[in-house]
Amino acid sequence: QKINRKKKSFSCEKVRNKLVMSFRGFITHPMEHWIESSLGENRVYPSEEEFSDRDYFMMSIYGTPKFDVSKYFSLSRNININGIYLGTDKLSHWMSTGERYYQVYTRAMKKENNEQEAFKKAINYGIFLDRFILGGVSSGVFSFGDLEANFQGLLFNRRFCRVQEGERYLVASENGKWRLQYKVDVRDYINPNFDETFNPSLFSVFKWKKVQENFKKENCQKIQNQVFKQRFDYYRQILKPSFSFRYIEELKKKKLRLPPNQSRKYTNICQ
Repeated sequence: QKINRKKKSFSCEKVRNKLVMSFRGFITHPMEHWIESSLGENRVYPSEEEFSDRDYFMMSIYGTPKFDVSKYFSLSRNININGIYLGTDKLSHWMSTGERYYQVYTRAMKKENNEQEAFKKAINYGIFLDRFILGGVSSGVFSFGDLEANFQGLLFNRRFCRVQEGERYLVASENGKWRLQYKVDVRDYINPNFDETFNPSLFSVFKWKKVQENFKKENCQKIQNQVFKQRFDYYRQILKPSFSFRYIEELKKKKLRLPPNQSRKYTNICQ
């Protein structure tokens, strides 16, 4: 409505960009803050009232009294969407880095008009970001869950203007005014690979030692007792691997682009 009140007319892509950019912040994003402050305790854990950011950091697998960059950025709380557990940061990745993926994808499509290759270029860009800027180097965590959220954000952005008329979010009337044909529903994009317990992250050398130490204190017993079995069984039933997931699995086999520390993930701690 705000865009339609302007005298100037905008293309579908311009409207999409204005809408999505309004949800973005600098490092963390308004959507993440809204969820953590607005949802009830039965939906988000742990609440800010129950545990401060510092408490939450110390009770996590990253907790350490020594210097750690993660200590100075709020760790995301956990939420459940459709039976899938994820950190609220995944929605920031979906909204923000997903838009960056979309820009890479769009440029590649204009140049080559090959969707699979355009997808690959966007995913390669995300792998570089997570290895050298947003994850591996800064936080010591390379998150496959983040990569899945990024890719789903690309699909979300693509749906505004670029799919068939009957399915796209945005349509224009004869006088050039825009409207949303469908309400955006995040459940269309969330899948089990957003959950880092199911789709494990990798840790850098400096992070790995502390993660191992903290994890062994209580989580090895939980794994032995198979507390996640029912959840993971449900995940496997509903999972439809995305193009991104399948492409990353190929890269793992070929030992390309991804971090070399494939063994430094939580599933190897208790063996």
